[in-house]
Amino acid sequence: MKGTKKELAQKARTLEENVSKLQESVLSLSSEKDALEKKIELLDERKNEISTKIENKTKEVEEHKKSIEELKNSRSSYRDELKALMTVEEKMTGKMKDLTVKRDEIYKKTVSVENDLDKINTRVESYYDLISRAKYRIPTLEDAVKELEQELKLYNAEITETKLPNVESLKDSVKVIEESMNELEPVNMRALEEYEHQSERKKKLDDDVKHLKDQKKNLVKLVNEITDKKKERFFEVFDEIKMNFSDIYAQLSEGGEAELLLEELEDIFERGLTIKARPRGKKILLLSALSGGEKSIASIAFIFAIQKYDPSPFYVLDEVDMFLDGVNAETVSRMIKRNAQDSQFIIVSLRKVVLKEANHVYGVTMRDTGISEMIADIDPAAVGPKGELNTDGGRMRGAA
Repeated sequence: MKGTKKELAQKARTLEENVSKLQESVLSLSSEKDALEKKIELLDERKNEISTKIENKTKEVEEHKKSIEELKNSRSSYRDELKALMTVEEKMTGKMKDLTVKRDEIYKKTVSVENDLDKINTRVESYYDLISRAKYRIPTLEDAVKELEQELKLYNAEITETKLPNVESLKDSVKVIEESMNELEPVNMRALEEYEHQSERKKKLDDDVKHLKDQKKNLVKLVNEITDKKKERFFEVFDEIKMNFSDIYAQLSEGGEAELLLEELEDIFERGLTIKARPRGKKILLLSALSGGEKSIASIAFIFAIQKYDPSPFYVLDEVDMFLDGVNAETVSRMIKRNAQDSQFIIVSLRKVVLKEANHVYGVTMRDTGISEMIADIDPAAVGPKGELNTDGGRMRGAA
């Protein structure tokens, strides 16, 4: 019985543990159920939101479709309107051409009419002059005619030849002429005065034009003379630098050849300069076809050629030996040292063969602050034959 009670108690405890585990499982499942229900609610809300958005987007799509249709219709109507406007423009262009032709014809007719008016004005003035003279002489002629008639009566003489017109007929003729003149009005009575003024103005303008032409001729002559002198002086300088360049390049390249060529002899100030070089053992090439070191040799030779013709007080060369091998770098450094007798050279270099030829060597570094700092002022005597620093025989100042 005892053994059975123990077994029953053990089973009871096992069942209690299982019950507690099941209760825990129920609680966990209940929590998961609540969480899932909340997720379902959130998903339903999200679903409703998405459905609402879909409906809104569908409406927007429909509205956009309507807008697109309207825009298409507007585009077609605008196209038709544009075609109509282009047709109108073509017609207006044709009319403009016709109107331009008519305008030119009217202008020509206007000029012709003005010329005719000038002629008529001249004739009218001459008529006025004749009429004024005639009016002035009529009283005198009337008195003379009366005297002649009296004398004829005294001598009972008759005139058998052509009968002279009487005064009344002359007055009628004068009246007809005056009416003809009135028909020509309005007449510019100041035409002669204006003509004289315009003639004087034309004469002055002609003199000004002649003076300007003479000045232009003199200026063109002066420009040609200056250009000729510029060319003459340019060729003097160019020939000198060209000769220097060939000699210096031959020294730097140890037997190579090089020359300077002008791209255009007639228009030297508008075109460029070409450098051709033939390094020792190679064919002649343009500067652009040379290697980096060969380009450096040619460029340095060009600088030294200009320096030899017109030296500057000092030169700054920044790593010109970067692409040179040891032999060429040493050759360049020796030439710089020779030229340093006439000018000062400041050279930035990392090559020992160059440092060996320097009169003063300064070491520069960059600290963490990003500021360059001089770390040494080295006596060139401290640089060994291979560029090594000999601290026993030399001296060094500054922060190492």
